[in-house]
Amino acid sequence: MLDSNYHTLNPSKMQGFIWLAHISQQCGEN
Repeated sequence: MLDSNYHTLNPSKMQGFIWLAHISQQCGEN
């Protein structure tokens, strides 16, 4: 039952995580 709720928030959470990783990578490159 938790899977259903998690699946709904998954996209938003994934995008946020990817965005954070992208910023982190850029900071590391600089």
